[in-house]
Amino acid sequence: RLDLVYFLLDYLKIKFDCCEIIAIKGFGTSKAINRPKLKITLGPELAQILANLYCDGSIEKNNCYVSTYMNGNLDLIQRFKQNFTSCFGNYEFYERKTNVNNVRIPCFIGKVLYQKFNLGEDNVPDQIINSDKKIKSAYLQAAFDDEGSIHKDHGQIRIKMKPKFYIGDIQKMIREFGINTSSVIEEIDKRNGRKYYYFLISGRNNLREFNEKIGFLHPNKKKRLEKRLKIN
Repeated sequence: RLDLVYFLLDYLKIKFDCCEIIAIKGFGTSKAINRPKLKITLGPELAQILANLYCDGSIEKNNCYVSTYMNGNLDLIQRFKQNFTSCFGNYEFYERKTNVNNVRIPCFIGKVLYQKFNLGEDNVPDQIINSDKKIKSAYLQAAFDDEGSIHKDHGQIRIKMKPKFYIGDIQKMIREFGINTSSVIEEIDKRNGRKYYYFLISGRNNLREFNEKIGFLHPNKKKRLEKRLKIN
């Protein structure tokens, strides 16, 4: 309990610099974060971690906040790990490969992020909504890398998910960059009857603005968008 450590230090009037902490680990875990960064500051890297954990990841509140990011593309997995190291310190990740790549982060970090940014809610965190354009751009790139797609023929960009309010928040943020979109559209999956929501970005000017202000890291999506802009 780091909070108890700080309480005792304050009670004993002992000065302590958190930069002196060599490593920190959660209860019941075998791996520690070396040279941890204990001050959580919202920047582009943390914004992308939050998007990744919500879109293609999970934080299991009812399972000790087990926190995992899953993606089939190694470039996105590598970015997630680099962002985590940048935000929290050096860590030897738990990794597993099934049909996709799985990266697990310490549960106590997942719990802190879940509670601080209300990741159990189906909307973009308020801290992201109220942040500057650089942070919003980073968040949007991670969300579109995970959940976005670009049509191989006409080049329309689409992001489609089940939470309606989350898609609405993403649409509002995209429009803040001067990028026009369609309205949010409801679609019912004929296989299971579930409702999904999406919006489209189309037209050369909007695609160019997206590429310049948001962009993709995902290599296939990035290549397809750049090819479409060259054709036009």
